[in-house]
Amino acid sequence: MGYTVSERVDDATDAELKAVFGPHTDYYVAQWRGTAPRQSNWAAFFFSGIWLLFRRMYKIGAVFFAVVLVESLLE
Repeated sequence: MGYTVSERVDDATDAELKAVFGPHTDYYVAQWRGTAPRQSNWAAFFFSGIWLLFRRMYKIGAVFFAVVLVESLLE
């Protein structure tokens, strides 16, 4: 069904969240609830393609590199 991330986080027990996120549970839950201050990710900004692959976002990374390749060929 159509649950949002915050609804899933709210329904999860502390033990389930700890099992998924480990010692950084409080940080990630605060980020998804919007209660933590937003921080910039400079690695993602300057090294987008590599960062996408490092974070296992293979499809998005492939699209990124395809766009870069097509743009380079058209140039």
